[in-house]
Amino acid sequence: MKPIKFIILLLSLLIISCANKISIKNSFNDWSKQNLNGKVKSLSLYEYNKIDSLGNVIKNCEKKKVRHILFDENGNITEHDTYDDYGGFKNKFIYDDKYNVIEEITYVGSFSSIQYKITNKYDAHSKLMESTLFNASGILKNKYNYKYDSKGKLNEKDCLNAKGSLEYINKYKYDNWGNQIEDAKYGSDSAFIGRDTYKYDSVGNKIEFCQFDVNDSLGLKETYKFDSQKNMIEKKDYKVASYYNNSERLHVFKYEFDKQGNWIKLTAIINDIPKYIEVRELEYY
Repeated sequence: MKPIKFIILLLSLLIISCANKISIKNSFNDWSKQNLNGKVKSLSLYEYNKIDSLGNVIKNCEKKKVRHILFDENGNITEHDTYDDYGGFKNKFIYDDKYNVIEEITYVGSFSSIQYKITNKYDAHSKLMESTLFNASGILKNKYNYKYDSKGKLNEKDCLNAKGSLEYINKYKYDNWGNQIEDAKYGSDSAFIGRDTYKYDSVGNKIEFCQFDVNDSLGLKETYKFDSQKNMIEKKDYKVASYYNNSERLHVFKYEFDKQGNWIKLTAIINDIPKYIEVRELEYY
């Protein structure tokens, strides 16, 4: 796996896994985050990337496995496997009795070699206070400290290197409904690095994402539309920075559903051309 690609994926998973994981009685377990109905035990995602102009799979097109996720009976992810051209990686999650993720282990290759391990510490109210990232040899690589405002919302994440020196800071802002509307990044010298902004509709769907560079110039903008069941049905991306060649694309998503109301087939149409089909296989408790 290419190192840069791996690190980006790993850090994305770090953000997800470090969120507080609590019981099924709370609406914010992983079933809810994945917009799943019913007690899903496992989810496997496959992709067909060769389809004709009518949206049908071309004969002999290979069914490519993209992702496999296991959930416990409380709706928490216990394993998340991602597959790509470089082999992919597996993430395993360990929880405490309050359903907080206390350890995340990332495996690569044949899913038998540890690449990274993350350990998390929480306060008495299950707020994540510290994450520590170890490399394959068990050597400390980075430490993340989390700070909260008076309303209990995360407002700062500090990243420290193995020597304890500050590498960068993320600062967060929220709207009146508690939705995150900005993630700004600063270097160890407090110099601005870039920021992401978000907008939401009246029911909490994220409908806009913008990415700004070190000069605070807009580089990427995406807008989203959803159906009444919170399935994304449209995405527009505007890549306005010069290195994106000012491109614009419209993605339209069409779905088929199972009896539980979870989608099992997605057809993606980009700029009026069918591009790929995703198929999900769901197992329930």
